[in-house]
Amino acid sequence: MVFKKKEVIFAACDSIYFMEFGISFIASSLFYNHCTHVHIVNPTAQIKKIVSALNAKNDLFTFSFHNMDFANYDKEAIKTYYACMRFLLIPSLFEIDKDIKLMVLDIDAIIKQTLVFPEQHIGIFLREYHKEVHFKVLASIFYISYKHIDFINTANFIISQYQKTNTMRWYIDQIALYQAYKEKLKLEDIFIFTEDYCGWDSKSGAYVWTAKGARKYKDNLFLKEKKHFENMIKLIKGTSN
Repeated sequence: MVFKKKEVIFAACDSIYFMEFGISFIASSLFYNHCTHVHIVNPTAQIKKIVSALNAKNDLFTFSFHNMDFANYDKEAIKTYYACMRFLLIPSLFEIDKDIKLMVLDIDAIIKQTLVFPEQHIGIFLREYHKEVHFKVLASIFYISYKHIDFINTANFIISQYQKTNTMRWYIDQIALYQAYKEKLKLEDIFIFTEDYCGWDSKSGAYVWTAKGARKYKDNLFLKEKKHFENMIKLIKGTSN
């Protein structure tokens, strides 16, 4: 696998979420000519067919898979693993190319304009005004270059401790990112994302719309944009029943 550009948009999900949101995410990213990588855990044969066809159509799109046995995970632990997965996979993408810059997004996001990558080597949606530690970082958007591989390794180590002790619970990705920030970074070295860049109320000026909670199913403007981008990918017509 080769990334055609050094600036890469990255998201990860399971098969169900891919069929619900992955198509519009990929279409919106490719529409703005972004190099786009999506990782799917436990992909179905149908999804393998879809992503292979998309890759054949546009070499800015790449994909990867892995299989995971969730026999010892409860429902919340599975959900949490999916939320953490994209961060756990970042080091493997740098193994492919240490010169890439990764913009890590929710798969249930829509890119609304050409993304401007920060000049800094790391970007975090920091919200230290929150009292609860699990809200001090919003994990819906995260940016990193290889210069800060120690940061993501630290965050992933924290996540791995929850995995090892069977205490995977919602928001540990945000807890891990915040704890790694406090340990590894100086505020002046970080690009701080805000709602002006990544918004969850379908603000027209945001670079990225990310659907939080029930909005992904009830926000009519978000759903309209989602359908718009899904319709752009005629290649998959007839394969996503």
